[in-house]
Amino acid sequence: MSQLKQHFSYPKFTGSEYRILFLFQDYWLQNETISCITKLGHKLQCFHILDDPTQMLDGLLKACVEFKPDIILGTNHLGFDPEGKIANVLSDLNLPVAFWYLDDFRFIIQNNRSHVNSNTLIFTFDRNHLPDLKKLGFDHVYYLPLATPFSINATRTARRSQSLKNQLTFIGNSFENTVQRWTKTNYFRFFNTLDKKYNFAEPVPRLVESIYQAAQNYPDIKDPYHFAGYVAALATQMYRKAYLTAVSYRPFAVFGDD
Repeated sequence: MSQLKQHFSYPKFTGSEYRILFLFQDYWLQNETISCITKLGHKLQCFHILDDPTQMLDGLLKACVEFKPDIILGTNHLGFDPEGKIANVLSDLNLPVAFWYLDDFRFIIQNNRSHVNSNTLIFTFDRNHLPDLKKLGFDHVYYLPLATPFSINATRTARRSQSLKNQLTFIGNSFENTVQRWTKTNYFRFFNTLDKKYNFAEPVPRLVESIYQAAQNYPDIKDPYHFAGYVAALATQMYRKAYLTAVSYRPFAVFGDD
């Protein structure tokens, strides 16, 4: 460790071109992130995430020794072990780490403080998550919203552009696959008991924490956060359906799943 600390003591972020080691797992928006970083003129090297935490740490350190990055960048803490061993080693070596959360962090690290280190920077797609991430202990937390990768100078076919000119457009999916992925036996029955308390077709402040607390009253639910994830997915589905139905009388175009 002492030799590694000495190796990684080099100055970081000293020039306009940053050296970024990117943790890659072919996750949604990662290719667009890589494209944007490259277009900004930074030097980026991908490190393909390994399933085994020991192999992951070993390979990551070897890549860092060779590449000498200014920062390690990833998505949703992908590649890091739940116990925080990789995070702690990188913190001891004073290697900066940044993650962009494109999903609710509570379904990934829950209330686990093992990833909290002074060298870690968190971006989140949801501004509402900022106070909760800070409460968890992260010092460097910032809002980074989603955006379109489409170039404003891109050429559109005249017929396609004309057909969309006066239409409302929605880009997204039905969340059906997400609901099915999170569902477990009896979840919908428990959801129906909650449905009397919440109107899921409207935004519910602090929905996840509210459902997490409610789920603890059901002894059959072994993982309250998993149930909260299911409810959030189902509520998102109902929320989108309500708004799309409300505007469906207008000229309307949907880009999404079947």
